[in-house]
This record gives sequence, structure tokens and C-alpha cells, in this order.
Amino acid sequence: MESINFEGEFRFNFFDYKKNMNVILYLPRWWIKIIAEKSWDIIKDEQKELDVIKDSMSPKN
Repeated sequence: MESINFEGEFRFNFFDYKKNMNVILYLPRWWIKIIAEKSWDIIKDEQKELDVIKDSMSPKN
């Protein structure tokens, strides 16, 4: 993934090497905050799930 800052917008360049596919998204700057917030929410949810799995696998005393 590559991010380039243009005046008022960002270009995200995604390249999937397995499928040899390139996707370029042009997004207004204010979208970046929304994308970051949503991504952080997903990361926190995934961490909660990992914590539950880790707790279930730890030996009980």
C-alpha cells in the first residue's frame, strides 16, 4: 500500500501480488480520519477476540 498526499486528497495505491491486481483510490482528506477511526475499532474488536481465545487456552490453576 502506498499513500500520497495531494492538495486536499489522498491517493491509496493497493497492489495484490497474488492476483497481480492494482487498485488506486482517490479519497478526500476528511475521509482519512473516518477510515482511521473505523480501522482502530476493528483492531480493538480483534484484540478482544484474541484475548478471549488466549484466556481459554491458558492453563487453569
